[in-house]
Amino acid sequence: MKSETVPLATGYRPVRILSERPGSVVHLALGPGNRWCCLKVQQVARPEALEILIASREPLRQITESEGFLRIQDWGVDPASGVLWEELELADDLLTEQPFDPEAAESYTPLTLHAWSTEHGAADTARVLAWGLRLSGALGKLHAAGLFHRDVKPSNILMVRGEPVLGDYGSVGREGSPVEFPGTEGYVPPDGLGSTALDVFALGRTLYELWTGYDRFRFPSLPPDMARRPDWETHGWLLNDALCHAADGRHSQRFSSAAQLHAVLGTAATGRRRINRRKWAAGMAAGIAALGSAFVIRNRPSHRAVWRRLSPGTFGYEMWAGSELSCDWSRRVVHSLSWNGRLGLSRQRVDLRTWQHEERHWEGAPLVDRHLLHPESGDLWGIASRTGQILRAPVEGDRYTELPVAPVDDVRFTGKLYWNPLTRRVGKFSGYGNFGCDFGRREFNPSTGLWERIPDSPKPPWPRTEPITFASSGSKSWFIYGGRGNSTGKQGDREPGIPLFDGEFHSLDDLWELDLATQGWRQWWTVQAWKPVGIRAAIHHQALDAVVFLGGSEPGDPRPATVHLWLQGHSRIPLEIPCLGERSPLYRCWTLLVEPGSGDLWVFADEGVFAVTLRRV
Repeated sequence: MKSETVPLATGYRPVRILSERPGSVVHLALGPGNRWCCLKVQQVARPEALEILIASREPLRQITESEGFLRIQDWGVDPASGVLWEELELADDLLTEQPFDPEAAESYTPLTLHAWSTEHGAADTARVLAWGLRLSGALGKLHAAGLFHRDVKPSNILMVRGEPVLGDYGSVGREGSPVEFPGTEGYVPPDGLGSTALDVFALGRTLYELWTGYDRFRFPSLPPDMARRPDWETHGWLLNDALCHAADGRHSQRFSSAAQLHAVLGTAATGRRRINRRKWAAGMAAGIAALGSAFVIRNRPSHRAVWRRLSPGTFGYEMWAGSELSCDWSRRVVHSLSWNGRLGLSRQRVDLRTWQHEERHWEGAPLVDRHLLHPESGDLWGIASRTGQILRAPVEGDRYTELPVAPVDDVRFTGKLYWNPLTRRVGKFSGYGNFGCDFGRREFNPSTGLWERIPDSPKPPWPRTEPITFASSGSKSWFIYGGRGNSTGKQGDREPGIPLFDGEFHSLDDLWELDLATQGWRQWWTVQAWKPVGIRAAIHHQALDAVVFLGGSEPGDPRPATVHLWLQGHSRIPLEIPCLGERSPLYRCWTLLVEPGSGDLWVFADEGVFAVTLRRV
């Protein structure tokens, strides 16, 4: 909708356009009696959509007289043009953080909570509690009237006389009413809109960003020093608990109403120590033998990651494809086997003591795109997608052989390899092919030359493309994180209530464990319960019984590397842990390994090779 084509309400003179997006224009305007105001004009194409807006406006106008709302001073409608207009009070000025001054009309920009946070950084606990009570109370009034906001986020909360108010009522409607803009990614729960649940979830994520200074996608990670702040023991831990229940990705664990969130925030504002220190000391003395181990407080980091540089220079070689399946720790050498049309088959190796790199190319060799260092034969196995053809190359010497294999001929036989120490066979996952995806498995039987389909129980994870699949070569469990897909495996099919859809498949961001002894799958967290940014690699750490995720920089957004740790039985989703030492921006992680014995992570990045020691705190 172009602003010059939108009919304006009679008696209003626009001065400047403050914002414009498809379907609406917001003006700084002079209303009747030369009264300065904010004039929002919406235009809809369908008469029924206009009727839905009209039905909500009169009760909404009355509600916005209450605390916590941007007041609707007047409104009207032009059915002929499909236009609804609202006269709104003016928010504070972005530049001065003071109420609107007519003398500064030419530079005036409304101050939002997003802009306030950008300028001031993370807010202290007392401010977050006060503002959270104000906004959750406003949501409760809205819900009591049978209305739902459906797009709560920092940029839709404005500051009026130094206090936050809900604004942007373009998506407000009654439960079940259609909405053209159903929330913003990261503020919509995995289970979908759900009206009340959506608003509570979105406010929880908004308050999380305000308190931590983190992006909503990092929820529920906390800054490393949060638990050491003076107010943590009396107020902070209660606020943290409230936000965890407001913005939990699981519907069953989330507050069902804004009133519940408001009540818990009220308790947090009053403050309460988690446990009386004298009683705590007595209880610990009596129960220390029974406990036997430390217990992990939700969201408090259990470890820290200490980075140190190992290699003298950078790391990164054309066609490099080394992995935990191609590292020989007994000789401290990591191998790579890959193929492309220009160079043919490339065998590479890096000595982890001297950092010497060796490379050998074979022209005319078969196309193989997956490989591993066979734990029993000690040579490299290269395996081709679709056909399942197998090539064996010695780690020394210049000759390779091809194994007799019955062709698979499956366009979806494109996934990653694994080693099954129980069957002593190489296995391979399926993946993407021919506009669909699959996630079945096959294992190679050397005696028959067949890739045999493996039955799964009770069922495998959703069909997906290129998830991160990881475990050490001798592990009886394998972990599968993320990938893109949907429950049907057909490109373009949407899942109800699940965001992060790129037009082909959903970003899954879930975690499964495959038990090779039972061939059974276990889901550790659900689709998009954790929506991280910039994950570069992941690996299972057997000594800690944990999964480690490395995060890094995005193009144009350099950031130090992050480490998230998921401990089985301790945390619902990965928690970010503090990083110390010489960490890299981590634009690309070529290979991630866990060193036997020390348990150190070895990170092979563009900036070099780093050892990361995970120390308990």
